[in-house]
Amino acid sequence: MAATDTAGTKVAAKIKQVLVAATTAQSRTFKWFTSQDRTDMDPLAEGEIPGGIIGVAKVDFAFSEMQGQMRHEAQIIISCQSGIETGLSIDPGNQDMMAFAVETLATSNDLGGMVEDLIPVSADASEQSAPDVGEALLILACTFYTPTNDFRTIIGGGGATF
Repeated sequence: MAATDTAGTKVAAKIKQVLVAATTAQSRTFKWFTSQDRTDMDPLAEGEIPGGIIGVAKVDFAFSEMQGQMRHEAQIIISCQSGIETGLSIDPGNQDMMAFAVETLATSNDLGGMVEDLIPVSADASEQSAPDVGEALLILACTFYTPTNDFRTIIGGGGATF
């Protein structure tokens, strides 16, 4: 990762790495991207569906006095795109992709010590793109720590830095 990558960018990249490895190991056909790979203006192509785009939607900060660090409570969104053009519902393709992501991330819910936790919060059919690409959103809560003046370095379990 580049020295200029932010902590949130590193978390999204690690989630992608974990999901890609599991997809390959289980011979699944999912494609995984981060919001750095793809934006809303650059939708997934036919050969990239079913696919998911991993991004950080929101982060709340709080000083962690016990650790002398900044605690980040991040909302991670995985835009699951099935290609099934149905109404505003979470179609079976998206349900499968979400179940795969939740099962995979549960086996490494701390992303190798990078984060404190990574917990599924909700799933939502997206009004914006659902009819076009069969999009539904998987929303996860993620807690991680950084130095108070450095939002590029993650301080993980046991003081390891990422």
